[in-house]
Amino acid sequence: HPLLSYTNTNTGLSKALPQPPTHLSALDHIQLLESQQDDLRIRRNNVYRLLNDVNNAAPPNPLLTDFKKARLADQRKKAFELELDQIRQEEHDVGLKLHRAWKKREREDPHSAGSALWVRRVTA
Repeated sequence: HPLLSYTNTNTGLSKALPQPPTHLSALDHIQLLESQQDDLRIRRNNVYRLLNDVNNAAPPNPLLTDFKKARLADQRKKAFELELDQIRQEEHDVGLKLHRAWKKREREDPHSAGSALWVRRVTA
């Protein structure tokens, strides 16, 4: 499963990291998808923060600009933007899977108390 093995895209390493505790404690498919969604949200925020740091690190004075450092900063910026795009795509995919799982659960047991999507009106 592509979402279960995280890689470090900045360094180019493909070493699989251990599962987050939220994945290990998930009881069913929906909880697993929700924990993946939370982890992706955290990753997105971290990469966005790093991207802002790279954007704000440029010296304002063009006379002080080192072109080698500027090229490296541009490369890092592009790498962070690619990683951000990948995370957004994974978030979209997990969101679709989560939506389908909720619909399936609702379809299989429409009277379950665990449904968070719909509120039914009880008539006497």
